[in-house]
Amino acid sequence: MRRIESKKEYDDLINDWIWLKLHDRSIADFYAKRLYNRILIYESGELGLLLYRDLLSGGLTPLAFLDEQADYHDFRCYDIPVIAPDNNKRIVEDVNAIIVAFFMSQSQRDETLNLLRNLYDCPVIFIEDIILELQAEINN
Repeated sequence: MRRIESKKEYDDLINDWIWLKLHDRSIADFYAKRLYNRILIYESGELGLLLYRDLLSGGLTPLAFLDEQADYHDFRCYDIPVIAPDNNKRIVEDVNAIIVAFFMSQSQRDETLNLLRNLYDCPVIFIEDIILELQAEINN
């Protein structure tokens, strides 16, 4: 598992993502292969919005964005809801997977994993791990 800790690593991730697109691959391919079709995106920032568009181009429509600052988004973004994670209840039922589209420290990552795993019984996958796996599939 690779953690993004600098602007250069962020830029490298975007370049890797573009490389996948040039090889006719999308993050939607990763999810379709695993039969995940009820997806939440954790964080609705720049990466979350890019991810949303990538999933749409691959035929997947995420159910919602999960965002700690949901109040700043007027509760919708690209026609899907933006909702705050809640430790006390499950907001969206029957979720297959959650994609974390946000870079954070290891302690924030652990905290986020604990929060999301307490709310949802599904895989929580970081975007950089998906991109690395798709690259490995192409290179093998």
